[in-house]
Amino acid sequence: MKQTDQAYKQQLSDLYRKLEVIQRDQTSLLLQAVASYELVKEVTGVVSRNRNIQGDANFNKVVYPKFLSLLIYYRHVVVLFSGEPLNRREQISCLKELRKKLEAFRQEHRELIQYCRSGATDRDAFYFGVNAHQVLLPEESPVYVWSKYLASQKLNDLIEVEIGRRKVVVDNNDLVWTAPKTNLIELLYALHATNVFNDGKAGVKQLAEAFEKIFQVNLGNYYRVFQDIRQRKINQTVFLDQLKEKFMHRIHELE
Repeated sequence: MKQTDQAYKQQLSDLYRKLEVIQRDQTSLLLQAVASYELVKEVTGVVSRNRNIQGDANFNKVVYPKFLSLLIYYRHVVVLFSGEPLNRREQISCLKELRKKLEAFRQEHRELIQYCRSGATDRDAFYFGVNAHQVLLPEESPVYVWSKYLASQKLNDLIEVEIGRRKVVVDNNDLVWTAPKTNLIELLYALHATNVFNDGKAGVKQLAEAFEKIFQVNLGNYYRVFQDIRQRKINQTVFLDQLKEKFMHRIHELE
């Protein structure tokens, strides 16, 4: 049975309402994106099953892209937040790289995008007719391209916000660990051994995550590095000895 445009509008309205609840209740941007993606995926799946039933240009050009664009958007957001590096400057670089890729996509498909944006309808049957989805590469179909363009508009807004937010953090906290990571790991385990955090209740993992955030560095497998430090034949406290030496030298300088 063919759904009416009003029924789709109600589905979309309900979807946005549920997305607002997720954004309100979930503080983590990544978990927020994952939950949103799963919800949109479920709803879009229901809507997509009407493609063959509908089979008309209006559905393929106007109705379905409103749902599919949200799915594409949240898929990109999940990838963006789950794979971003710890270093704020590298995060900004990743965001700018995504912005460049979106611009390249818009340039590649500018003819179709300009057609859809113009409000023209004379080629709707060609672009969005019954066979609109029947291509070898679904991501090259006009339906998907137009939907991705709509998603890219939302992604651009998100990118600008996230770049601005990260620039504030970088400007206000410009501490970046530039010495070998092994040195920081040596210091980390030394501080953990002396029980100076949380009355000795802070774990190595908790300290490592704090160090990574504060100093904008990825410590990697710090446990394995610590095992390597333990197996040093000559001196197991190279960096700690350097700290003491430099500190004593500074004291003598000021006398």
